[in-house]
Amino acid sequence: MKRPILFSGPMVRALLEGRKTQTRRVLPIQMQNVHLDMVGPTGWQFTADGGSPRIPFHPGYSVGDLLWGRETWNVWASSRDGDEWWPYAKIPSEDPRLDEDARSQSCVDFPVLSENQGYDAGKGPWRPCIHMPRWASRLTLKVTDVRVQRLQDISGDDAVAEGVVEDLEVVEIVGTPNGPSERSDYRSRVPGVHDDHETGFDDPVEAFIDLWDGLNKKRGFGWDANPWVVANTFQFHHCNVDAFKDGGGQ
Repeated sequence: MKRPILFSGPMVRALLEGRKTQTRRVLPIQMQNVHLDMVGPTGWQFTADGGSPRIPFHPGYSVGDLLWGRETWNVWASSRDGDEWWPYAKIPSEDPRLDEDARSQSCVDFPVLSENQGYDAGKGPWRPCIHMPRWASRLTLKVTDVRVQRLQDISGDDAVAEGVVEDLEVVEIVGTPNGPSERSDYRSRVPGVHDDHETGFDDPVEAFIDLWDGLNKKRGFGWDANPWVVANTFQFHHCNVDAFKDGGGQ
């Protein structure tokens, strides 16, 4: 099955840099007050409060599904007279209109647009990710594992797979008999989200919590709410989903 999936700018960057191999999505609100049990390799069942009969449930994702990423996007003219137009995406911290390398990253295996499709190349506001059509997507994710779990069941390794980076950083300068000395420790952050955090977070899960709450807390699905989520593990392919070839893609 091919289906769309939305990504924020920092998460697009994590995909392109090879740092993100998992994504978590909140289950429908009607599934938040039930008990879920895995019943086998192909599905789950749930029991509502009060012990009602168990009912089969499918989280909406399956191993082998192809997810095509939606992101903020636009189009640009690739020839001097503007007769060949291509879609491009808004790469965080870069403007594809100004950088040829960024353009080549954006415009992988895209169809050429004709002027009569109504797109005004390089002009007007950025188009929201929700409106990106499938033919314009450059992000293809092949699902390799699907888990239904509570959000707080995430592990440190899972948080890193969500795009969190761990770096050895100077966290303190202390005085010693021989003069000032730097003390280093591993700190965690999400590039593009925590760039202003001078010392980062103590561990990957803490960085993930801050990332998650920034995207979901106002919707009522913050970390403290501990919602049921579907955790997808995937292989990323930098190509349009309709150009994907199993066994390698692009």
